[in-house]
Order: sequence, then structure tokens, then C-alpha cells
Amino acid sequence: MKKISLFLAAALLGSASASAQLFVGGSLGFQSNDAGSSYTLAPTIGYAKGEKLEFGLHLGYGSAPDLYGTGESETISELRAGLFGRYQVFSVDKLSLWGQASLDLRVEDPYIETGLYIIPVVKYALTDNFYLKSEVNLFHLNFVSTAVDGGDSGTDIRIGVGGTETNGESPISIGFEYKF
Repeated sequence: MKKISLFLAAALLGSASASAQLFVGGSLGFQSNDAGSSYTLAPTIGYAKGEKLEFGLHLGYGSAPDLYGTGESETISELRAGLFGRYQVFSVDKLSLWGQASLDLRVEDPYIETGLYIIPVVKYALTDNFYLKSEVNLFHLNFVSTAVDGGDSGTDIRIGVGGTETNGESPISIGFEYKF
């Protein structure tokens, strides 16, 4: 009985790993305008279930010009963590388009924001395991709750095209992913 249980557990684990893959990656975003330059750095770890569905966690750090004079320096920094899900919309040869939704927590002193971001992701397979990836922030839909130290708070709905000057998001970020 013990051997049968071990065999079934090994078979189940083997079939789950055959249909799913772990991946790691990251991206770098950059934006420059009259107010200055902003950048983001975002490592990613995730899990691909089949060919069309991916889930993961991304972290991020960014720096942008302080457009509203809210801080003591000329730049503001942010930390971000979020969960994401992607669905492959279509694929042609080595090029694929994905729809991605992510739920993020963003900390930018003195603000704490939560938001839902919906963006397209374009991937190009350089090899069977290595992908060039671009998150194209052509359209974003953000539901943002803001809590400011000192009692002020609010909720915003932001719909836009490209990166926004208020939070330093780059309109395009380029990165990679490696599937194990």
C-alpha cells in the first residue's frame, strides 16, 4: 500500500510539472520629458499553466521627478509589489500577445496606493525557453485608493493612454523571461 501511494504521488507530481513551468524575468522602463527622467526596475517570478495561462508575482522600484513638490527632494521613489495573471490572446510563429491584469500595492512616501492594472504584453521567443518581453502601457485602467499620513484619503479611477506623469509609469518597458 505504501509503494502504491508513493507511486501515485510521484505520477501526480510528474503530470503537474509536465503541464506547468516556472519562469523568472524582469523588465526595465524608462521615460523622459521636460520635467526629467523616470525609470522602473521590476523582477518577476511566475508559473505557466499550459501554453495560454500564466500567474506570478512582480516587485518593482522606480524613481521619477517630483512634479508637485510633495517631497523634500527633486525626485520621488516608489516600491511596488503585485500579483498578476496573463492570458495569451493570440500567437503567430514566435510572437505572442497576452492580456495581463495585476493587482499592485505601491508605496511612495507619503502615499500608499492599491490598483488594478490592465495592459497588453508582447512576447517574442528567442529560444524555446528564453523570451524577449515588452509590457506596452498603451491603455491602462487603474482603480486607486490613496491613504495619506495625516488623515487625507481618496479613491480615483484613472483611464489613460501611455505612462502617466502623476506616477512616473513608463509607457513601455522591455524585459525578458526564462522558463525552466
